[in-house]
Amino acid sequence: MSDLESYLLFAGLEIADEMPHSIDEIITQNRHLMQLSMTCEDDLYPLYRLILPTDAPKDSMQNWSLVTLEHILEAEFEVFLLGDKSDGRGPRITSNVTGVDFGRKLITTTSGSVYALGDRAKEISPAHIIMICVALNESGIGEALGVAPFWKGT
Repeated sequence: MSDLESYLLFAGLEIADEMPHSIDEIITQNRHLMQLSMTCEDDLYPLYRLILPTDAPKDSMQNWSLVTLEHILEAEFEVFLLGDKSDGRGPRITSNVTGVDFGRKLITTTSGSVYALGDRAKEISPAHIIMICVALNESGIGEALGVAPFWKGT
């Protein structure tokens, strides 16, 4: 059993036959409707703000990246925080990011959560790619976008 297969079983994820190896390989169909990419500076500009949390952050994300899901026809996009939970329990992708404060190393999301930022990822890991697939499939849009059928185990 490979390290990736061991991770998937440990994480309670079903194994997909077609494993994407990069963020660009996750969406394979209807790319004229939606595209996925690493977040660029232009996507972040409207999200910059001063974040003064009243409560402790929900978690501290390590090995984090920001990922953009672009809705082509609506000319809109969503940014998501992707990283490893501080307690070592594997990857997490947040709800849509609503605020970024790199000075304080904090991010807010539509769910109202505040996340502290640890070290930024140098590259997206296979576990993070799988987490994106799980999130897109669980949101109900994965199949229409040709996303590999990774799901949280039941």
